[in-house]
Amino acid sequence: MKKTKVLITVLAILLLLAGGYLGGILFFQSHFLPRTRLNSIDVSMKSLEEAEDLISADPIPLTLVEKNSNGNSTVKEVLLLGQDVKAEARYDAESLLEGQNIFTWFTSFFKDSDLTCKKAEGSYDETSLKDFIGKLYCLQERNIKEPSPAHLEINEGILTAVEADDGSLIKEETLRQQVTAFVKAFLEGSGTDTLDLTSFYETADHSDISVYLEQQREKLQPVLDKTVTIVVSESITVPLAGRDMQDMLVLKDNELFVDEDKLEPYVKALADKYDISETLYINRPSLRSSLRNSLLAATNSTVYASWSTESSSSSSTEIPSTGKLIDVDYSEQTLRYYENGNLIFSSDIVTGNAATYTIIDYGTYYVQRKKQGATLRGSDYTEYVDFWIGFGRSGHYSDGGGILGIHDASWRSEFGGDIWLSDPSHGCVNMPRDNEERLYNAVDIGTEIHIHE
Repeated sequence: MKKTKVLITVLAILLLLAGGYLGGILFFQSHFLPRTRLNSIDVSMKSLEEAEDLISADPIPLTLVEKNSNGNSTVKEVLLLGQDVKAEARYDAESLLEGQNIFTWFTSFFKDSDLTCKKAEGSYDETSLKDFIGKLYCLQERNIKEPSPAHLEINEGILTAVEADDGSLIKEETLRQQVTAFVKAFLEGSGTDTLDLTSFYETADHSDISVYLEQQREKLQPVLDKTVTIVVSESITVPLAGRDMQDMLVLKDNELFVDEDKLEPYVKALADKYDISETLYINRPSLRSSLRNSLLAATNSTVYASWSTESSSSSSTEIPSTGKLIDVDYSEQTLRYYENGNLIFSSDIVTGNAATYTIIDYGTYYVQRKKQGATLRGSDYTEYVDFWIGFGRSGHYSDGGGILGIHDASWRSEFGGDIWLSDPSHGCVNMPRDNEERLYNAVDIGTEIHIHE
């Protein structure tokens, strides 16, 4: 009898345990196991509907991976469906529920289970998605870097070759297509919660042009290294070199160009500083033109400022007539001196030339100043002359006269012929000393000078 009672008790306990076990199996067929977290939310003992309500209550985060502003790393932005973008989205956790091992349900009381539900279904508002895309990091101008092929750059006056750079540019149309398709796929239950956009960015041309760049560097570096000397007058020269000169050059498509926005104010400031009066001033267009050529030259050069005159009243400025004329013929390299239409004498000369940017503008000038004993200075020379005849556009005496000049050149043994093509002057007209002295003694302030080819 006693044994029977024990047996009945054991059977009852076993039946109770079996019932409990089977009950647990039945229960967890429709409920999540104990100590289960779904998308970091505790869904222990929750039915499928209750669990989906919990994890779908908050906005659903989607991750977008973009390039940073330099294009050398990535940044991540989160799109919250239901907050950043209006949407009706609900997670589908049924497959996770079905994937539970309900036959060992009792062991779940002793261990945690963290599950991630990525499958969701629903719809979104197209307008709010479009607005969100327009605010993304990769579409902000400050974060966009255009792709660039290998090219030359100027750093502290030195040309260097820079490798191709893919930058950080993604076309807005491409971005909208990819993000829209991503959100749509996610809400159809067939997508993921992360979109890597980096493969959709524009790329640079990575063609090997290293030989070409080196050739360009060797060609253009001397342009940056040279010095331009601006001769304002006999006693005033202005060197233009280094950063002051380089700032007036711009590098585009591996070629150097003059930056007109920098050249014009420079010429204006220089002219404003040295203009003598309202009726005797530096010819700005002429100086800009001469400087423009010299800035792009690969060798040191000298630019001579030309002077203009105009009346401050309605009447024209009268140029004194002396009955004397100096005729300078560039093509023949000859100077002829006339009085009252009669040729008095002629002389071989040496002038500047266009190749060295030292040619004098053709036209009519007048003697402005005469000086015995003068020292001429430039960026690469200092020379003494016995006789100096300075001339400009005005026929009146000017202390600033002598911007251009006719003078002797003791350092030369030959004049005339083709010497000016291979060994030109710095811009002035060079003459043998005896002829220069004779001319100096003959001419007056206001004597007309005609320069032509």
